[in-house]
Amino acid sequence: MKHFYSYKILLIILFFFNINTIAKSQDFEISGFSLGMTLADKLATNEIAQGNYRKFYNSKYITTISFPKSTFFPDYDYTQFSFKKKDKKQKIINIEVVKNYKDNIAECFAKREKILNEIKEKYKKKIEFIDDIGTKPFNKSFGKKGTNTVTWIGLKGKKLVYVSCYNYAESETSSVDQFRMGVNNSYFEKMAFKK
Repeated sequence: MKHFYSYKILLIILFFFNINTIAKSQDFEISGFSLGMTLADKLATNEIAQGNYRKFYNSKYITTISFPKSTFFPDYDYTQFSFKKKDKKQKIINIEVVKNYKDNIAECFAKREKILNEIKEKYKKKIEFIDDIGTKPFNKSFGKKGTNTVTWIGLKGKKLVYVSCYNYAESETSSVDQFRMGVNNSYFEKMAFKK
């Protein structure tokens, strides 16, 4: 009888472990990271030390660290993570990646469509809305000329994913066309640009 109860307890533990694993595997990931993780979950201390702290957002609420292309982020030319300023554990609340496409915006658009289709297929049960903003000129406050083509996807759990292509005007000779993708939680959305 003891063996029966031990077996039953083991089955219950395995059941909850599998449910938890399945739930985590459905979290939206970029370069193996998802919201709520920490950098230390996947990177060694010396790798984290290669990042640069930035003040892109409201630094009263948000801390951001960025990484250039590296062996641990080989698919993108730039990767950044943001955290709540007062969170000592630094749980990720924003991830953004950038891939450069010098004079090749068509390849960027092809990557954008491929990624969008993959997201729609993989996360279709978690999608709450899809907002195709379309192509619009850069906001004047951006300080450069060009267009941005972006799609926002709202996922359950108050997560916003965006997939976009930045097509800089030919007059912007110092700028390279870019694929950008990111995921934010609701805290980041609310506080990153708070005045």
